[in-house]
Amino acid sequence: MHSSSHSSTHITIIWLLLITLSGIAAWIGEFGTSTPHMVSFIILVLIVKGQLVVDYFMGLKHVSWLWRGIMSAFCMIIGTIMLVTYRMQ
Repeated sequence: MHSSSHSSTHITIIWLLLITLSGIAAWIGEFGTSTPHMVSFIILVLIVKGQLVVDYFMGLKHVSWLWRGIMSAFCMIIGTIMLVTYRMQ
């Protein structure tokens, strides 16, 4: 029972972290200046959030590196495409 409670608490903390990171990124996007540093920070937050979802909510943290690596690469590729697209404007 203790490990289940710990797991539930851990997932709740990850969920709260995701909500907090989303709020920070949204606030910066809405009220912050649109500097390359701010956009890079928001994209970094996007990548971190994606990795947290992959690890904890998709349950890939303890699977073979192949599956986790594919999803991690996907997060990095999407973040890179967004950054390149922003820089091209």
